[in-house]
Amino acid sequence: MSFKKNLLEKIKLAEWLLLLLSVFSLPLFRSPTEIFLYSSALFFVVRHIYEKDIGMVLFAKDVRLGFLAIFASACLSALFALKPGLALLGSMGYLKMYTIFIIIASDFSDRNSIKIILRVVIAASVIAGAYGLMRYEMGLNDFVEFPSGGMTNHTAIYLGLALLIAFYYFFNVAKEAKLFEKTMAACGGIAILILLMFSSSRSWLSYGRMLFIPFVLFYFDRKKILKIAALVLIICALFAMAFPPNMQFASYGGRAIAWELSWEVYKAHPILGIGAKHLRFNTAEMYNLTHESHFNHAHNLFLNVLCHQGTVGFLSLMFLLYLIYKLLRKTNEDIKPLIVSVCISYFLISFVNTTLHSQHGFLFSVIIGMANNRFKE
Repeated sequence: MSFKKNLLEKIKLAEWLLLLLSVFSLPLFRSPTEIFLYSSALFFVVRHIYEKDIGMVLFAKDVRLGFLAIFASACLSALFALKPGLALLGSMGYLKMYTIFIIIASDFSDRNSIKIILRVVIAASVIAGAYGLMRYEMGLNDFVEFPSGGMTNHTAIYLGLALLIAFYYFFNVAKEAKLFEKTMAACGGIAILILLMFSSSRSWLSYGRMLFIPFVLFYFDRKKILKIAALVLIICALFAMAFPPNMQFASYGGRAIAWELSWEVYKAHPILGIGAKHLRFNTAEMYNLTHESHFNHAHNLFLNVLCHQGTVGFLSLMFLLYLIYKLLRKTNEDIKPLIVSVCISYFLISFVNTTLHSQHGFLFSVIIGMANNRFKE
C-alpha cells in the first residue's frame, strides 16, 4: 500500500471517530461537540484536498447548497445588525449543520455507517435523558432536560427525533440482528418514550412528532393502522386520566403575542432582518413596539427567520426545504421511512417552536445527511 493511500485511510478513520464523538456528545455537551465536529471537518477538508475534489464536495448540487444559502443570508444580516458579533455567532449554527451534512452525505452514507450512527444517537439520547431524569427526581430541575439542550422544549424535540430513530432501528436495521441487539434497541426506545412523558406538558402541543402514522404507513395496511391508532388513543386517554396534564394555556397565549410582535419586527426590517440572536421581546422598545413578551425568539421557525434574516433569509429557508423535498424523492427506500417521518414531525413542530437550531437542529442535519445515501443491496 502506498504511503499516500495509507495516510488518507488514517485521516478518514480520524475523521470518522471524531464525527461519532460529535454525534454522541450532541445531547451531552456543547463545547466538546464543537471541538469534535470542527476537528472532523478539518480532517475531511485535508483528505479531499489530497483527493483533489474539495470544490465538488463542498458545493455539490444537493441539500448542502441550502444550508450554505441560509448561512450566507445570516452572515449578510449580521453586517447590518445592532451587534454584528452576536449576530455572526448566532449564524454559526447553520454552518455546523452544513458541516455535519457534508461529512455524512459525502463520506459516511453507506449502510454500515448509518447503522453505527443510529446506535450512537440512541445510546447518547438514553444516557443524556437518564442524567436529566436523575436531576428531575432530585428536584434540581423542574423538568427533564439534557445537559447541552437545556430548554425543556429543545430536549423534547431531540427526544422525539431520537424516538423515531429508535423505532426505525428496531423495525429495520435490527430485523436480522441478534437478540441482544434487538433488546437494546427496544429498551432504548422505551427509555426515550418514558423520558418524553416526563417532559413539559406545554410540549404536548408540538408532539406531532409523536404521531407515527407516517412511519407505520410504510409497514402496515390500513386495517392495522386503524387498530394501532385506536390503541394509541386509548393509551393516551388512560395516561391523561392517570396523570392530568397542566396545559398552561398561558404559554399558548404568549406564543400568539410572540407571533404578532415578530410580524411587527419583520415589517420594520423586511429585507435583511435584525440579525441572529437579536430578538428580545422583553426589551420591546428596541423595535418601537407597544407590547412585550418574555420570549427571546418567535416560537415559529418561519417567523423567526423572517425577523432575524428578513426576506432574503426566508427565501434561503424555502430553498433549503425545496432541496430536502428533492432529496426525499431520491432517498433509498430502506431509509426513506425514517427520513420522511422525521421531516413531517420536525416541520410540524416548526409552527409552534423555533426549530433548525440548537442540538436538535444538528441531529436533524445528521438524519438528512443519511438520506443522501445511495447504497444498494
